Amino acid sequence: MPGQVAGANERGLRSWLARISAFLRHPAFLLLTGALISSYLIPSFTRGWQNHQKELELKSGLVSQMTESSTSMLLVGRFGHFDEHTNA
Repeated sequence: MPGQVAGANERGLRSWLARISAFLRHPAFLLLTGALISSYLIPSFTRGWQNHQKELELKSGLVSQMTESSTSMLLVGRFGHFDEHTNA
């Protein structure tokens, strides 16, 4: 009797695995799975690219502001020094 129960359980498990395997190999399942994965991956890559572009724009703007500030400080210092010597 225990051997028959074990055999029935094994056959049931094999049958269940066969059904699951057939379902996972079905073209419609593969198509839907691919579509779901693509609908997640493509937007995440695009979002990452846009964030990278925004980061580069912010860094470029910051460097421009720093360059402008330092240039104006150097010019004020140079011409201020020049004005002091010409007025004396």
